[in-house]
Amino acid sequence: MSIVLQLAYDGTNFFGWQKTKEGPSIEESLEKAISEILQHDVLLQAASRTDRGVHAKGQIVHFLTEREVEPKKLLLGLNALLPADVRVVNASNCSPSFHPTLDVTGKEYRYTLALGAAQQPLFRHMAWHVPKFRFGEDVVDAIPHLVGERDFKAFCNERKGITYSSTVRDLQMINLEEKDSLLTFFL
Repeated sequence: MSIVLQLAYDGTNFFGWQKTKEGPSIEESLEKAISEILQHDVLLQAASRTDRGVHAKGQIVHFLTEREVEPKKLLLGLNALLPADVRVVNASNCSPSFHPTLDVTGKEYRYTLALGAAQQPLFRHMAWHVPKFRFGEDVVDAIPHLVGERDFKAFCNERKGITYSSTVRDLQMINLEEKDSLLTFFL
């Protein structure tokens, strides 16, 4: 069977998606829970890797299993075993050829700045506190220069031996929302 999961998590207590010796990861927690239910190891494929402390609302993960699995029961079982800050919000069957990275049609990222003089405690894990940031016309005027097909090589991890087929990406939109001393960029 080929299963696709949609995850939501608060990444505050994790060292990102990918397993690491540095500390707990989302991948490690999910693999452990799936293996406990299915009674065999699984190899997970994820749409994206997240960094330490990054959160997700809809990360897509895929795996194969020889076992017959009812997705709704799997979802319930996984959520009973996973830490409270990780949840499977959807589980379904899919084509065995599905790959979450290769078949993705788009991703949305949100970056939130807390602009108040003091960081609001409820947002401390969800927003970067930048009390001196001045949101104005210059920020709005810069957006058209970022949207479109651009080379994002400067944002790539330049590790030895890693090559990218292309560092050009199509940034389709940037929207801004300012509310309650929070400025959120939607990309």
